[in-house]
Amino acid sequence: MEFRKRNKCIILFYTLILIVTTSFITHAENDKKLSIIEMRMEATVCIGVVVNVQPKNSKISKKSFRPIGTGVIIGIPEDPKKRLCLVTAKHVFEDPSKKWYPHIVNLRFAWHQHLALEEYNGIPVRIRDEQNKFWYEHPKADLASIPLIISSDLVGKKTVKAVLTSQFLEPNDLSVGQPVIVLGFPGAVRVSLGSSFMTLPLARRGIISWLPSSEQMPRAILFDTMAFPGNSGGPVFNMPRTWDKYGNQIKKPQPTAFIGIVSKAALQPVDIRAVEVRDKSKEFVKPLSLDYMGLTQIEPADRVKELLNIVKEKILKETKQSHVK
Repeated sequence: MEFRKRNKCIILFYTLILIVTTSFITHAENDKKLSIIEMRMEATVCIGVVVNVQPKNSKISKKSFRPIGTGVIIGIPEDPKKRLCLVTAKHVFEDPSKKWYPHIVNLRFAWHQHLALEEYNGIPVRIRDEQNKFWYEHPKADLASIPLIISSDLVGKKTVKAVLTSQFLEPNDLSVGQPVIVLGFPGAVRVSLGSSFMTLPLARRGIISWLPSSEQMPRAILFDTMAFPGNSGGPVFNMPRTWDKYGNQIKKPQPTAFIGIVSKAALQPVDIRAVEVRDKSKEFVKPLSLDYMGLTQIEPADRVKELLNIVKEKILKETKQSHVK
C-alpha cells in the first residue's frame, strides 16, 4: 500500500492500487490470446459490499459479496508511470438521494470467476473516511474515478488488459443505429437466476438511440438495451461495422472501441389498479410500479477523458508535494 499526503495529513489508500509497469497496460507475451470481448470483460470490475447472510437450514450467518455496481480499469493518459484507475458512475460511490455514503467497497475481478460470491469477497477498498473522499469526480457528469495502487500479489494477476484512452471512440465516429455492447453486473440476475451467474460481467447488446446534435443539448448518449441496478458504471463499447453513417461501405472495418459509462436507465411509472393500500394519513392511494423502458443513458467517452485528466493532474500534483521536504 502507498501513503499519500493530502490536507497536511497522511491518508492510507486502501484503493485498488496496481503497482503498474508497461506490462500492466500492454499484452504480456506469456498470456493466452483473448478475444476482443474477453479483453473488455477482464477490464470490467464488479463493485460490491460484504453482507451477513444466513443460509437455509442454518442458524449460523456468513459473509457474502453483494454487487452494487460496475467499474472499468482505464490507463491514466500520458502518465509516465503508466498507472491505472477505476472509473464508475458517481452514484455508485455516493448517492445523497438514497443517503448512500459507503466508506469501504469491495472489488472482484474477472479472473476470479471460478470463485463463488460466498467464497471470495474481493479486495476491500476504502473510498472515504469521516472527513475525506479518496476518489475524484467529474463536476458536471455522473462519473467518479479512484487511482489503483495495489500490489499484483493482492490483485492475483501480473498483467491487466486495461482500456486505453487511445481506444476511446471520437464523438464524430458515433451514429444513431450503431450496434453496441454493454458489460455489467445487474443485481436482478443474482436474485432471479442465482449468484453463480455474477462471477463474470454479463454482456448485453443494443443500438445507439439518441445523440446530441448541438452544444445546447445534453452531453449524453441513449442506447436501446435493458440496464438494471448493478449495471451503473459499466463500460459500453461499439461493435465493429462495415458501413458509415451515410450508408457507404467502409473498406477498413471500424475497430471495437470505448463509447462511455452507464449512468442510469429510463423508468416509467405504471399504475397498479388492482391493488390499493392505506398510507399513514389513512387515505387510500394507488401505488405505482416503476417499469424499465429499455433505454439507458451513458456518459460519453470524452467526458470520461475529462475526468481522467483531472485524476492525472491531482496525482502529479500530490506526487510533487510528497517529495517536498
